Amino acid sequence: MSKIKVETYFRNGVNLFSDERTASVQVFSNSPFSVYVENLNEEDKGYELIKYRVNKTSDDSTEYHLSVAIPQEITHNFKSNIVLVHPVTSAKTIIPINFDTRSSRGILSRAS
Repeated sequence: MSKIKVETYFRNGVNLFSDERTASVQVFSNSPFSVYVENLNEEDKGYELIKYRVNKTSDDSTEYHLSVAIPQEITHNFKSNIVLVHPVTSAKTIIPINFDTRSSRGILSRAS
């Protein structure tokens, strides 16, 4: 069991909006893992667009919570990846992050 698994709801990525800037993602791993952010747009490289924190649910658990937040000072649309890396196998699990400056209410009401 050397894979890092992400809860089903977020397997295809996390969509965040100007009025919904945070998400909490359940991650399952048999060992602690490292995390880094990859900004996909050339003009965003080198900037910290996403803040994150990883907490283990309990000492004997394989469940972690990955908290993701977009700071208020970020005011442009972007796409990034949060990359989880297994310490032994170096296998990567990628969670796409999409940030849209529009309100989630406007986008969700058009989809229905």
